[in-house]
Amino acid sequence: MPSDIAFGFFPIYGEDGRTAVGNMNAPELAEAFDIGAALINEGLAPGSSVLDTISASDLFAQEQIAITWSDFSAVPTYQEAEIEFGMAPFFVVEGQEDFVDTWTAPWGTFTDSAHPEDALLLLEFMATEGQRIQMGATADPPLSTEVAEGEGFGEDDPVKQEFLGVLDNARALVFAPPGVEIWDPVEVMRRLTIDGEPSAQPILDELAAQAQEELDAVWARWETLDRSQFEEQVEEEQAEPSAEE
Repeated sequence: MPSDIAFGFFPIYGEDGRTAVGNMNAPELAEAFDIGAALINEGLAPGSSVLDTISASDLFAQEQIAITWSDFSAVPTYQEAEIEFGMAPFFVVEGQEDFVDTWTAPWGTFTDSAHPEDALLLLEFMATEGQRIQMGATADPPLSTEVAEGEGFGEDDPVKQEFLGVLDNARALVFAPPGVEIWDPVEVMRRLTIDGEPSAQPILDELAAQAQEELDAVWARWETLDRSQFEEQVEEEQAEPSAEE
């Protein structure tokens, strides 16, 4: 199994999204990194050098690894390989709840778009009929689990039923403003495997101290943003006469 996928879901900024020190370098997280690095160093899990040349999904389909992570698009690969497989939430650091991460839907438009009405029509389509089309045209479920259940997604497919069951564990990550760049679990694993550093704790202590500085700065900037400027700009644009007028 890829040994570093659990670390992206640990609350590295704490429950408030503001505290790297004590969370990013928590002892249980350091222990998890040490275990993951040992799996790679002892040849029991693929490291980044392997996964740079072949995907974890392909290794799983070839029965080279027993556990992997993937999205819905990998299912046909597993089915074509005629292997028995099941679904489960991500494995996590000991003491954490099972976790399935969620992301923002990849559709939107720029606020100064020349065709905002068309953009809104696209978004409306993706949120309504597009969801139903997606269920038949791709391996993915619709954006909404309520739509999936209402439309009978997976009723004739046990694999899709398992996916929906796993999505019950989905939840959003703790919010922190953008701009904290120091956290990199892949780099931690590289230092523990390729560079041969003996322990994750001093690495995480170093990262946590640097991340806390960045975190304090981005929160300070976030809290001083004058949102009234954006509101005034919108009001002015709405008040401007159109070319037709």
